[in-house]
Amino acid sequence: MYGENSLHACVTDRLRFAETVEEESITNHQDAWDHAIRSIADESLCPAYNGLVTEEQIGLVPIGRDSRSGLWEFAHLQTGEIPERGSDGTLIITEETGLVFVLIPAGTFHMGAAKPNSEHPIGSPNADPQAQSDESPVHPVTLGAFFLSKYEMTQAQWRRFMGHNPSYFCQKVWSAGWTGDGSPPSFVHPVEQVSWYDCDLALGRLGLLLPTEAQWEYAARAGTTTVRWTGNEIASLQGAANLADGFAKSRGAPPDWKCEPSLEDGYMVHAPVGRFRPNAFGLHDMIGNVWEWCRDGHVLYDQPGAAGDGFRLLPGVQPSVYRGAAFDSGGEAARVARRHYVTPESRTFVIGLRPSRRLTTE
Repeated sequence: MYGENSLHACVTDRLRFAETVEEESITNHQDAWDHAIRSIADESLCPAYNGLVTEEQIGLVPIGRDSRSGLWEFAHLQTGEIPERGSDGTLIITEETGLVFVLIPAGTFHMGAAKPNSEHPIGSPNADPQAQSDESPVHPVTLGAFFLSKYEMTQAQWRRFMGHNPSYFCQKVWSAGWTGDGSPPSFVHPVEQVSWYDCDLALGRLGLLLPTEAQWEYAARAGTTTVRWTGNEIASLQGAANLADGFAKSRGAPPDWKCEPSLEDGYMVHAPVGRFRPNAFGLHDMIGNVWEWCRDGHVLYDQPGAAGDGFRLLPGVQPSVYRGAAFDSGGEAARVARRHYVTPESRTFVIGLRPSRRLTTE
């Protein structure tokens, strides 16, 4: 997996960070934390949080509210540098940048999808002509506030902490024809070829988690009830998702890729994170780029989820669900309710991860 020297360096770095994390994330940024805590609790400034009272989160540093979503964002110090904002408020993501977490507000939503009928026609909330049996019944889920990464974890972030880059699509195999502008690959592309077990190990060392399916779908919907967060039609995904499309087909996409010729995203395989427009929570690539592991097992929705985060895992069921579609996916897979699962030891170049973190409150 990685060498003894790399492992020793990772352990040493973790110990050093543990000795200084409170000073570096809290003491050195106390004014920023005071402002963030007041802002989050002020319903006139941040109505989405409904007066949430919170406290400093060790290891995180507030980097302000996203101008479009209105939600607070935080840099994760252990995985890299704090990003700067451009003149338009957009975060500038480089290979040195660490994870950025969005504080997702608490709320209740309807999870899943059902085929339309006379009482619930297309256009009704969660009505989806392509709904699968394991996406029903549509049911309400109430979640507490939590942190979710604004972007998929990058190859640079994984390599910096784990000491290696497991991804297939990187410099070693890259073709200039895979991008519309001929741009070279970078370590800002999402990490892939990581198993569920790999992710659980890596995130555990960082004090992080995979999101539950309920958290993932709630964040992906971002208040919407349509087939896709962009709308009901596949055409609504233009500019919002990296999928199998006309560009991929023109570059010789494999025959099993169900390319959507009406879409054009300029990438044959995955793109650097954040290249496509975000949803209403300010989250990028919730559809497309790479699939994302969730914490749960593939459990039917007639089984209740845990209070607070909706977690589902029954005895004898392995954690193995992944969500969100990838660069080789067509329109059917690019639905917010779509569920897939494989064995948790599986590694493939179309599955990566989007870390989450629990919120500590007063």
